[in-house]
Amino acid sequence: MTGPAAPLYERIETIRQRRGMSKTALIRRAGIGRNTYDRLPDTPRPHVSTVAALAHALDLDIDEARALAGLTDTKQVRVSDVADGFAVLVHRQLPDMDGPTIAKVLRAAAFVLSGAAIELDDPEEK
Repeated sequence: MTGPAAPLYERIETIRQRRGMSKTALIRRAGIGRNTYDRLPDTPRPHVSTVAALAHALDLDIDEARALAGLTDTKQVRVSDVADGFAVLVHRQLPDMDGPTIAKVLRAAAFVLSGAAIELDDPEEK
């Protein structure tokens, strides 16, 4: 285990084993693939959505999980990671929602969030 996400993997494994949960049960609960999970400790930069899914599956604080995965620099967070993570959360909360509806929700959220980001970046507002 040599990648930046190795500390997250170790923490998750400790929690999983302490709770008597199998890897298969964790992977299913997180909604990720076995290869994604098994490669996590050697991944140079794990997807935020993967980290969020694992944190959610084990009730681990998302900020702690991001830090353990080496994702502490918010400037490095990719928009696609945020969108993926949001899609995973929407699907978890509304499992019967179909793909096209999730896409509409994501577009609406992106519109709202882009406006919020513009307001936060506006130097005249400060």
